[in-house]
Amino acid sequence: MDEIKEKSVMSCNIWRNVGRPRSEPLFDRYRRDKAAYRHEIRKKQRQEKEIYTNELHEALRQKQGKTFLKCWGRKFERNNCPINCVNGVTDHATIAKHFVSHFSWACTVNTVW
Repeated sequence: MDEIKEKSVMSCNIWRNVGRPRSEPLFDRYRRDKAAYRHEIRKKQRQEKEIYTNELHEALRQKQGKTFLKCWGRKFERNNCPINCVNGVTDHATIAKHFVSHFSWACTVNTVW
C-alpha cells in the first residue's frame, strides 16, 4: 500500500511541476497511478469489513460472548465513544432486556419432538 501511495504522490508531483498538462503521457500516468491507489484503498476497506463480518459470525457461532462484544465494539463504536442510547432507551439493563427479547427466537427449538 505504501509503495502504491508513494508512486501516486510522485507522479502527481511530476505532473504538477510540468504545468498540469491534460493530454500528455504524464497526465495518463498520473491518472493511472491515482486510480490504482484509490482502488487499493477501496479493496482494503472491503477486506476489513469482510474480516469483521467473519470474526463476528465465528464469535457468535461459537458462543464466545466476550470476543463477540469486543469485535462488535471495534466495528460499531465510533471515535471510542460507546453507544449510550438504543431506541430512546439509555438504561443498560433495559437495553439488554430488549436485546434478549428481540433475539430470543434464535435460541428456541424449531421442531417438536
